[in-house]
Amino acid sequence: MMDDRATDVASAPELYTSTTRRFAAAVIQDRIDELSAVVDTGTAVRHRSADGAPCHTTTTGDALPDLPSGFRSLGETHHAAARATADSVYERSVAPDDAVELLARIRAGARRQSADVTFVQVRFEEFAQCMTVSRPGEEPRQDTRRRVRTVVRTTATRTGTTRTSSLMTAASGWDELLERVAADCPGRRAAELATGLLTADPLPDGELPVVFAGSTGAALIHEVCGHALEGDLLADRRSLFADRSEPELASAVLTVLDDPRLGGWGSYEFDDEGTPARPVALVEAGRLTGQVTCRESAHRLGVPASGHARRIDYQQPPLPRLSNTSVRAGAERPDALLSGIGHGVLVTEVAGGHVNPMTGEFTVQVTTGRAIRDGKPAEPLGSGTVRGNVRTALAAIKAVADDVSVSDAVCVKRGQHVPVSFSSPSLLVESGLRLSGGRF
Repeated sequence: MMDDRATDVASAPELYTSTTRRFAAAVIQDRIDELSAVVDTGTAVRHRSADGAPCHTTTTGDALPDLPSGFRSLGETHHAAARATADSVYERSVAPDDAVELLARIRAGARRQSADVTFVQVRFEEFAQCMTVSRPGEEPRQDTRRRVRTVVRTTATRTGTTRTSSLMTAASGWDELLERVAADCPGRRAAELATGLLTADPLPDGELPVVFAGSTGAALIHEVCGHALEGDLLADRRSLFADRSEPELASAVLTVLDDPRLGGWGSYEFDDEGTPARPVALVEAGRLTGQVTCRESAHRLGVPASGHARRIDYQQPPLPRLSNTSVRAGAERPDALLSGIGHGVLVTEVAGGHVNPMTGEFTVQVTTGRAIRDGKPAEPLGSGTVRGNVRTALAAIKAVADDVSVSDAVCVKRGQHVPVSFSSPSLLVESGLRLSGGRF
């Protein structure tokens, strides 16, 4: 078995091979805009040179990179294991005609919703990857990941006003995707979002209490808390949490986990260094308790590797990344979070965000919401930005509801896009958030 203790990853060669198949189909208006399939195979080797400098070399296809003297047999064993599973990327692949038919149904759902819908683009993507990791004296570890998604973009126009929306539906396989599309009706929902924005006011300007509905709460925590707890940032002291001098971050109502085995879109059995995936409690009852690490950052921090090293393929290095981030449900009903708010905002959809892990300043892009007036949801609100500071925002989370929901997204770090999921009940951030309206 591989040794998953905190060891110097570069003390011996590590071989990583990935075979990746990507298929895409797109329909714009009433025509097929794209049908493409690409398969890419390659191998990367990480080790240290004679002078101790880290080395990362790659080759494409079936060729092996040059290995340090004495490790040729490792390469041969690794190569045989990788080739034995490479064809698994073709198993259960989606037929192009089926993909196009699904896109046509989603588009029709958007068109039927409103005459104000003037443009619809629907895209399908399938991703299948088999990876193999080997190190001296250890059996190779392998994992196969399959993910599919649709993205529908709609434009609605009325009396000179134009608004757009984008909605992703993701799954781990074709059958699951069909079930989700049938249940969620993404074409209709995307059209509803776009047409609703035609009459919605932008977010109000100023500092107000904010309730993040359902999984938007975990999307907030992903930005506000998760990124600053990635091992490379902690080890390089490029995170405001590097010294752990103030472990109490929030009230006892907040507990946050990141679990690659949760079954969400960001799931995997082994990470891209071959370490078994395991859950990590990032925050327990308001206190900082963990971090997500690769082998190198774990070694530098003196902790076990958490199984969160992720890379998109052999051409990129593994980085500590989040996977499926969840906030533990509380005991309050969602309407109880609103009841004490005279004037505030209920956030219902977000489109991503950004955090400076050193300063703690962050932004979250809001696409839709509702005003809160006298403890009740009021008029619809459109796009805008929520800004704040990590420590201030976490300390201001005063209540967690019991209404857990799940959503999926794509997270970007150093140009690498990886799938993630958010699971959360609604959260009340009582103060410290600055809102500004307008399209971002």
